[in-house]
Amino acid sequence: MTNAGTISGAWTALSNVGIINTLVNSGTILGTGLGLKLDTTSTSQPNGVGVLSNSGTISGGYTGVLNRFRTIGILTNDGTIVGGTTYGIQNAGVITSIINRSVINGGFAGIYNSNGSIRTINNAGTISGHYIGVVNGGDYVGSIGTITNTGVISGNNYGIENIYGAIDTIANSGTINGILNQCTACGIGVLVNSGMIAGNVANFSANALTIVGGAGATLGTLTGRNGSIGTISSSNANIVFSGGNLLLNDQVTVGGDTVVNNGASLTLASPLTITGNYSQGAGTLVLGTGALVVSGAARLTGGTVATSLSSSGNYLAGQSTLVQGGAGSNYTGVVLQTSPISGLVVSDPTSGTNLLLNIGNDYIGGTLASAANTSTIAGVNTALYVANGGSLGSFSNSGVLSGNTIGIYNYAGTIGTITNARVINGAQTGIQAIGAIGALVNSGTISGTLGISTYRLIATIANSGSIAGSRVGVLNFGTIGAITNGSVISGIGGALPVSVSITPSPSGPSPTAARSSVAARPYITGPAPPLARWSIRRPARSPVGR
Repeated sequence: MTNAGTISGAWTALSNVGIINTLVNSGTILGTGLGLKLDTTSTSQPNGVGVLSNSGTISGGYTGVLNRFRTIGILTNDGTIVGGTTYGIQNAGVITSIINRSVINGGFAGIYNSNGSIRTINNAGTISGHYIGVVNGGDYVGSIGTITNTGVISGNNYGIENIYGAIDTIANSGTINGILNQCTACGIGVLVNSGMIAGNVANFSANALTIVGGAGATLGTLTGRNGSIGTISSSNANIVFSGGNLLLNDQVTVGGDTVVNNGASLTLASPLTITGNYSQGAGTLVLGTGALVVSGAARLTGGTVATSLSSSGNYLAGQSTLVQGGAGSNYTGVVLQTSPISGLVVSDPTSGTNLLLNIGNDYIGGTLASAANTSTIAGVNTALYVANGGSLGSFSNSGVLSGNTIGIYNYAGTIGTITNARVINGAQTGIQAIGAIGALVNSGTISGTLGISTYRLIATIANSGSIAGSRVGVLNFGTIGAITNGSVISGIGGALPVSVSITPSPSGPSPTAARSSVAARPYITGPAPPLARWSIRRPARSPVGR
């Protein structure tokens, strides 16, 4: 049967109680109640339509296509199937396959399967309902083998709802606006998601909810609607992430049950909470900007915890929480994976009820207005490292910065002001500046083989403490705008009883030094090499008192 025109009816446009081998519609089938009705008065005549192909419109004010006790072999839709107040397709019989490449829509649900069986639903278009996209079960048991979605399945409440019956597999590489399983004795066999579940996922079954992510480089996403944080809940059973790659942007609730990762790569999009327990014996937990908080026991006995540190990030010395667990937590056997960043010191995690990442030094790779150290940073190559492109507005130290190599290393970044009131020390150099430093104010101690070395610019150095080098106090290969010394700058060599204000000489960056009164007794010591580029001029002695 082929229709390219219009078939309409006061209630039902087209009703079949016999057998139609092939029904092809490129026109309009329009009923005020039902668009197409397949029904039978005899259970001995189950066959209804072998092939139903629609590229036009099948529409009913109530239901678009109603199949009761009949069999449809293949239903292909490249047009529009719509039910005004209830369902686009209502099945209480058998449908071998629904293939949708366009629009199936209903006032309540796009597809409603109750007291029926659908072997496969393949959607590359849109299946939508005001409340639910696809419903399985209702007043009677329903059965769906596989739902494969590369398009959109949507409803204001959920994309897919299983009320009474079973859905063996949901394979999604498109978008589904949430999934609800209400059946406590049955449920959804496995959810394979390489696309996006944008909405809440709720499981009331006593069977575990098993979720598999994308393969290879494909990442499946679990998130709330419109990019918000959603919820995954399972009140009577575990949630199992069994494999694949998943991006999680949902809070997870399992009550007294457990979220199990036994092979998935699970990436947290934001700091998230598991209400219940978390178990990981394999797979990877990838942490971004925050920690995973587990209200119950966090048992990570295998697999990997990976934390994504960035060379353009800012990290201050101390402990960062990766996983916050409750009583009974155990991290024995898990491997911590971090990407190595030059200048940043990361040590082994500390475990107890929490899994911690130890940041050993201060690292500035981005922009930071200010930072301060009041404790001790030691046993690291560099206590403060400013990376290429890093920018630190101001840094104050009232503690101890002790580097095995350098105390403060400005590696092609910028530092506005360094204020030191206590100790900055490096085995090689106290402060080394390849990048620019606006001002260095020292009332404490700066020391190393070289006290300070600059290869670019230090605009001003004001010293009322001690700048001491076992070889050179201040070594300048760049530009120092001015040095004001009211105390000690020392290296190998004799002492000059001067209070120094050094400014560039007219011929270049070489500074001049003006001598103060001997009574103050501040001094600069050091060998000739670092002063070789400077002209030191002392004012003539006053004839008075000669």
